[in-house]
Amino acid sequence: MASKVWQLQSDRVQVSISSQGGFIHDMLLDGAPTPLHQAPWLMEPPDPSLPPILTHLKGDFFCAPFGESDLDPDETRPHGLSSNGHWSAVQVRDDAGHWILEGTVSGARIHKHVWLEEGSPMVYQEHVIEGGLGRLPVAHHLMLRLKAPIEVRFAPYEWIGTPPQALEPDPLKGRSLLKYGTRFERLEETPLADGTIRDLSVYPTLDQHEDLLMLRTRRDLEKGWVTAVCKEEDWMFFAEKDTQTLPGTVLWMSNGGRFYPPWNGRHTRVLGIEETCSYFHLGHKASAEPNPMSEVGFPTALELHPSKTHRIRYAFGFKFGL
Repeated sequence: MASKVWQLQSDRVQVSISSQGGFIHDMLLDGAPTPLHQAPWLMEPPDPSLPPILTHLKGDFFCAPFGESDLDPDETRPHGLSSNGHWSAVQVRDDAGHWILEGTVSGARIHKHVWLEEGSPMVYQEHVIEGGLGRLPVAHHLMLRLKAPIEVRFAPYEWIGTPPQALEPDPLKGRSLLKYGTRFERLEETPLADGTIRDLSVYPTLDQHEDLLMLRTRRDLEKGWVTAVCKEEDWMFFAEKDTQTLPGTVLWMSNGGRFYPPWNGRHTRVLGIEETCSYFHLGHKASAEPNPMSEVGFPTALELHPSKTHRIRYAFGFKFGL
C-alpha cells in the first residue's frame, strides 16, 4: 500500500503527516524549515529487507509498543504497528486531522489527533487508546538533526539512568561510550565507560557514538517539558507532555556510531527526545513484565482493559529568534 501524505496548515505552521507509520514531518514555521530529522537514506531506493520504520525514519511518530515488538507473534517490527503500519483518515481539515490505525495493538484501537492553533508555533497531538488487554509501553519518538550544538534543559527530574547493556555492544557493528547499568543525578555529570565525566546537556559533545539514557520526570508534576536551544543558529525547540501517561524521557544520541546498513556511520548529529512510558528502549516484554523500574513504582507500561481508554497528550514547537 502506497503511503499518502496530508498537510495541515495554520497562519504560522505547516506540517505533513504520512499514512505509513503516522510520521509528522516537514514542518515549516512562518515559512522557514525546522530541524526535524530526516534519515539520509530517504531519497535512496528502499531496501525491502528493512521495516517501514527505518525506510521512512523522520520527524516524530507514535510507538506502540515502544522498542522491540516481542510479545505479539504477528508483529515483530521495532516500535510496533503504530510506527510501521498504515493510518486511515477519519477527517482531515485545513488545521486538524483525525486518523485511526489499521489493525489493533494488544487488542486496542488507536486514534491519532493532530491539530494546529492560530498564532501558535506548536503542533498538538492526542493519541487515544481504546480497550485492549495487558500492558503496553508507548512513546512519542521525536528527532532533531543538528548543524550546530544545542543546550538541552528539562522539567525537574528525579534521576537519570542508562540501560543494563550498551546500545552497540559489538565494536565491529557500532560504538557506545556511556557507562551502562548506572544511575546518576545530573545530565551535566554523565559517566562514561572510560571512567570520565562529560556534560551531555550540550549535544553533540562526543564523536562517533550511539548511546541512550533515560530521565524520570519528577512524579509530582502534572506536566513535563523540554527545551533545546541552538544559540549559533538562533532557534529553540520546546515540547510539553502529560506526565501521567509519559513519565519518562529517553535521549537517543545517534552520532555516526552505527556501522551497518542503513546507518553506515552517516546517521550523525541526531538527537531523539522521546517521551515514554517504558523500561528504557528495551521493548514490549521487558516493559510489560516486572523490572527494576516498575518494582520501585515507576510506570513502564499502560494498563489496558476492554473498558478503559487512555489519552496521551503531547505538543512540540519551535521559535526562531531568541
